Amino acid sequence: MSPLLQLVIFSIVALSSAAWVARRDLLVGGFMAAFYLYVVIALAGYQFFPLLSIALSLYLGPQVFPIAVGFVTLSFIAFTVGFVALHPRLVRPGWLPVRFVRAPKATLVAGVGVASILATMLVVFLRDYERIGYASDPQIPSLFLALAFKQSPALILALWAFTRHHASPGPSRQLGALLLASATMVFAAIASRSGNRTDVVALGMALVAYELWPIVTDRRGGLEPRALLPDWRVARTFAVVALVVAAAGWFINRNYATRGSGTAVQEMPLFARVLYNDYFTPAHMLFGAIGLDWVRPADVVRSNAANAVFLGRATGQPYLQQDIGNTLSPGSSTRSGSFGYYIFTEGYMFAGRWGFLYNGVVPLLGLLLWRRLSTTSAPRANQFWAAFTAMFFLNIARSQSALLLRYLLLNGITAGILFALMSGARIGREREA
Repeated sequence: MSPLLQLVIFSIVALSSAAWVARRDLLVGGFMAAFYLYVVIALAGYQFFPLLSIALSLYLGPQVFPIAVGFVTLSFIAFTVGFVALHPRLVRPGWLPVRFVRAPKATLVAGVGVASILATMLVVFLRDYERIGYASDPQIPSLFLALAFKQSPALILALWAFTRHHASPGPSRQLGALLLASATMVFAAIASRSGNRTDVVALGMALVAYELWPIVTDRRGGLEPRALLPDWRVARTFAVVALVVAAAGWFINRNYATRGSGTAVQEMPLFARVLYNDYFTPAHMLFGAIGLDWVRPADVVRSNAANAVFLGRATGQPYLQQDIGNTLSPGSSTRSGSFGYYIFTEGYMFAGRWGFLYNGVVPLLGLLLWRRLSTTSAPRANQFWAAFTAMFFLNIARSQSALLLRYLLLNGITAGILFALMSGARIGREREA
């Protein structure tokens, strides 16, 4: 079978599976679309433009391609079968009762706290301005500023939700708008200086998802195609979406410019630079695992167990891409910089060619845990948590499964507390009079 036909068959299987799942659960279908995006570009490049892979020391011969295509095809099938078996049991709309109450004192406390954090971020940013940059190691030298910056997309999302739907007209909404504008400007300044684009894209995806979620989904959270028919609400929402996408695109282009000029990559059009830098190398860790027969289940377990709870550095457990990345290209991979990772690589590292079964269970269980956040009894709470989940579509696709829990602990707790304080969301049913 020709390589092109293999790639076409894989694409049909992956995209049809993602579309079928999206009709039943848009968020899980969105993750599947991200999983497809991160591997199909690398597969095409590896087979039809191998000079790029060779230049990166990531090419292990043409025999890898058919094995890789077969493995990811089976992984998508296994993932879909796992969805059929597990989703109805683990994701039940309305399982958690949530109500909204007026809590002006809590809102004020949250506002003062956010303002204090933003002011401190700005002071530290100005102090360390000359030491912040993409070429710096680390890119942001202040631990406080680095952590606060990583929390910023979730913080901005919470402020966006508060200002759009939960703030009362008057001072409350004005406070929300002021904090939202301030947080966005501080985030944009740090992202521009450090050359960060991942978090800019994540924020854009979250805001897009927040605006579209109540319009394009049904009660279960599945895609509702009829909702896309012409409607004034859709037109207004897509205007907001277009503005968000345009702003994110401008920042991506600017941030690529901060990463140096004069190189061959910098001379590429923007779309080519994005594909090359962000979507080409992560799946090469799968190709490397196949070519080197890199099957180490104990390493997978140890790395996930340590890094999921922030103990990887303390215990000396590297991310899964570090050892194989350095084997392929010595000196290329550290905890802070590497070729990236592709989530289905983990299955191959755990069980070899039978690892597609692993891919149909372990990543799915983590995603369904996230999905439960947006199946409360309150539509506005579901809208917020669906947007929070969509924020990590691309991050999860290029990560090992440990980061499913790590992102939830690092970002989800902060986002949940801030959203609850500002919106008045509380667990429990409305009290009867």
